[in-house]
Amino acid sequence: MCPSPACSQKVNIVELKEQLDEERTQRKEEREKAAADLKAAVHRAQSEAQEEIKRLSDAALKRESELQEAINKLKV
Repeated sequence: MCPSPACSQKVNIVELKEQLDEERTQRKEEREKAAADLKAAVHRAQSEAQEEIKRLSDAALKRESELQEAINKLKV
């Protein structure tokens, strides 16, 4: 180690820079994970919405078919 105060300050600056780099890397990883989580949540919500649309569409088609059948019975 270097006994002079200037050398000690340089060591401290180097340590602080390393700590800052580590924190930046950690924050970047956290942002990337948050972005991936958000993307997955959006995909899941879209899939659920598509399933709901299909369910409602199927129900509407079934109801329309039932109504058409009832109309045809009344015509006879």
